[in-house]
Amino acid sequence: MNHQNYSSFFPPFINLYVLIFFRISETSLAADFHFENCSVPKTCGGQNISFPFFIPGQQEPYCGFPGFQLSCIYGYPTLQLAGDEYLVHNISYQHQTLVVSNAALSDSNTSVCIPLVQNLTFPTGQYDLVENQKEIVLLYDCNSALVDDDESFSEYKIGCFKQTLTRRNSSSVLALPGDRQQLLAKVSDKCGREVVITPVEDYATNESDIEEVLKRGFKLKWLASDCSRCRNSGGKCGFDSESRHFLCFCPDRPHLVSCKGKGKG
Repeated sequence: MNHQNYSSFFPPFINLYVLIFFRISETSLAADFHFENCSVPKTCGGQNISFPFFIPGQQEPYCGFPGFQLSCIYGYPTLQLAGDEYLVHNISYQHQTLVVSNAALSDSNTSVCIPLVQNLTFPTGQYDLVENQKEIVLLYDCNSALVDDDESFSEYKIGCFKQTLTRRNSSSVLALPGDRQQLLAKVSDKCGREVVITPVEDYATNESDIEEVLKRGFKLKWLASDCSRCRNSGGKCGFDSESRHFLCFCPDRPHLVSCKGKGKG
């Protein structure tokens, strides 16, 4: 019985397509698992979450940079700074900046008193304030009766601090622009000793809605490794926990900087 070459039954162009299909399949099967895992898009609140940020439980830690983990609650990405939660309103991967606001100062629920927030400090090597922003001074435990009786303070009252049955024993939180020194001196004896300085991106001289200024927040610059060369070469930025160094995850394997010039990686 004569055996025939079954490939002769197919035209040459079909054989070529079959060959290309198997080549592509082999390439995809051999793709580096770091690259594949970090290629899965993640969003929170309509914002893309990628290096240096990552959401634990949804993204692998090596897809981000240590200390840049985010949570996804309240419909926003949130991060922890100085023991407080901050809402992330915008992330600019091009400029390595993000706009954040303190969650406690961004709550529209006026029936809930405002907790004491902490003065902002940053872990070494993670974030820094963008220059040329302004400051708001938060004064806590201000006597509500005295504050409400003085019209010059009423527009700066942002909520209660201690709520009691009698107005005279209740206290409020005031938010005053940092450059209003005379006003600050005038109100200091009506408030407690808790004073917190919080940055804001900007406010107009005649802006009356100080709560809206606080909700808009301020701008931070992150200090993690620059991802642009890796990203522009088609790679996914990540981190090697063993070497404690930045890595560029590429389809073939991890490289030091980018997927170009792979022999040097």
